[in-house]
Amino acid sequence: MRMKTVCLLLVWLGTASASAQAATYTIDPVRTTTTYELGSISSGRFDRHTGTIQLDREAKTGIADVSIEAASVRSGMALIDSILVGTELFNASQYPSIHFLGNQFLFSGETLTDVAGNLTMLGKTLPVVLHVNHFACRLPAAPEPEVCSGSFETTIDRTDYGMDLGVSLGMPRNVHLVVQVEAVRQ
Repeated sequence: MRMKTVCLLLVWLGTASASAQAATYTIDPVRTTTTYELGSISSGRFDRHTGTIQLDREAKTGIADVSIEAASVRSGMALIDSILVGTELFNASQYPSIHFLGNQFLFSGETLTDVAGNLTMLGKTLPVVLHVNHFACRLPAAPEPEVCSGSFETTIDRTDYGMDLGVSLGMPRNVHLVVQVEAVRQ
């Protein structure tokens, strides 16, 4: 009986110490998408994402390392898509990746409220804060791993990255981005 108690205690301690460390999650490329809105002029989505998220709930820290394939932008119209990936906007042949590195996770109590970091696009890196609309992790039935999902949004000034096309004609500078992420614990 004493041996069984010691074994259970060791298992519990091992589980407790493992849960106190940062967990790493890999972004599910099928269930992750980024949408954009350029006022009422244009909207669409990016279809291809890669990346990882590290989250330590106890320390309230994390790192989000996410890349978006620039050429995966879709507006629903082939002509617009060719302009978007062209040299005057995303210039996807020279800058194939848009990269967000979030290194500051901000909490209110136990609730994640913002992820601050840097967005690199067209060779320029600028600070960005993603505001959290929703974030939750769930444990599916064993043996499936934990899955975290969230909805994050921000607005950027595209001219800060050199995307000036149409601004002189009255097109909006600000682009509203919504990132829907699902990530699986490794």
